[in-house]
Amino acid sequence: MFGSKLRDIRTSKGWNRQKLAAESGLCPDRIARWEDNTQVPSWDAMLNLCLALDVECAAFGGFDIVCWQGGTAA
Repeated sequence: MFGSKLRDIRTSKGWNRQKLAAESGLCPDRIARWEDNTQVPSWDAMLNLCLALDVECAAFGGFDIVCWQGGTAA
C-alpha cells in the first residue's frame, strides 16, 4: 500500500515525519494520515513528496497516471 511505501522510503533516508514535512512543505499530520492509509495525497502533494525524497513516482508503485488536456485524456 502507498502508506507503507512512503514510510519505508522516508525511514530509509533516516527522516522522521517532521523532517519530511519540512523538506516537502507539507503538513506532518497529513503525512501521518497518508502513512496510516486513511487518506491519499493529491497529485501536487505527491510531486512534493517525490521531489523531497528524491524518488520517482514509480517508487510508490501501482499508480496509473492519466494526463488531462482540455477535458480529454492526453
